[in-house]
Amino acid sequence: QKPPAARKRLFRGWLEEWEQPLLKKRGCAVAEARLLEKYRGLVLHDIDDGITYTIYDGNLEWSRGKGGGWSVLGMPPEYDGTDDNVLEPYLINDSLIEMLVETEQPEELNVKVITNSTTDEDESEGASSED
Repeated sequence: QKPPAARKRLFRGWLEEWEQPLLKKRGCAVAEARLLEKYRGLVLHDIDDGITYTIYDGNLEWSRGKGGGWSVLGMPPEYDGTDDNVLEPYLINDSLIEMLVETEQPEELNVKVITNSTTDEDESEGASSED
């Protein structure tokens, strides 16, 4: 018997309005939780190192310095939960989102990726398309 399908998850492939103020709220558990909810478990292929990472669902990391803010942590395929030094931080920004949108998400995640170019009709389930 097949396991029940994961609830359909919509990933909006842009920095949403609600995210903007949260990205700079250092030490705010609510900001971290809301951002993690959007990105956790998604996969991204980093063309710089050729590795496909899965976003860690345990926590985010704060990146200091100019242009810093919340970062997701990418787990490489060999990550076994013991050596956190192998986790790769990715600042939550347009570059991260672009990598997520361009990477095919695993079927078991049941993620539908939409982008700014996706029409509103595509967002509502069962919407009829006009030809």
